[in-house]
Amino acid sequence: VREEPRFTTVETLALEERLLQAVREQKGTLAHRVSETARAAALSAYPTLSPEQKLALHQVTSGTDSITCLFGMAGTGKSHLLAAAKRTWEVDGYQVLGAALSGKAAQNLEAASGIPCQTLHSLIAALDTQEKKLEKDSVIVLDEAGMVGTRQMAVLVEATRAAGAKLVLVGDW
Repeated sequence: VREEPRFTTVETLALEERLLQAVREQKGTLAHRVSETARAAALSAYPTLSPEQKLALHQVTSGTDSITCLFGMAGTGKSHLLAAAKRTWEVDGYQVLGAALSGKAAQNLEAASGIPCQTLHSLIAALDTQEKKLEKDSVIVLDEAGMVGTRQMAVLVEATRAAGAKLVLVGDW
């Protein structure tokens, strides 16, 4: 149990509470469930997935929650797993888009997974101006999710909730 004091603003605390409530409301939605045919196609295309990666692929594409987390240490093959997940989702008609805080992280995710990526800031701006529109068949993969600030995360969670899209939060513990 931590005993050191923590400080925040009333506004930030309220935002965090709304964000957590939005996440709770999206649990068990059974959205974005992929077919076994799609998963089998991905497993066939990515035969080098480890047993742990196969389990994670099943969990991230099973569609039990609209918001899913994928955690792993650097170098554990998250990007390779996400390439297989992208294929799985696309076989069943989902549109996959990636985002990360930095341009370099977005480039790295795109190069390693094949998921079209951009910075989170540019994605939020494009959604705000309706240059991009999320749909029910959208899957957003957010890399380095643990580094994202509360305000940006709240905007992205609300945008995916409003569209009925899936949000996959990727990072390390």
